[in-house]
Amino acid sequence: MKTFILVLFVFAFSTLPLILTLLLIICLAFLILVSKVHF
Repeated sequence: MKTFILVLFVFAFSTLPLILTLLLIICLAFLILVSKVHF
């Protein structure tokens, strides 16, 4: 059980930068779309 939690923690920790990068890309794309619509 302890190893399972450890593996889960490592997995979450390794995928966190990827998720944050994806969120940042989505936010940037949204901002570009909004600015194109307004101007």
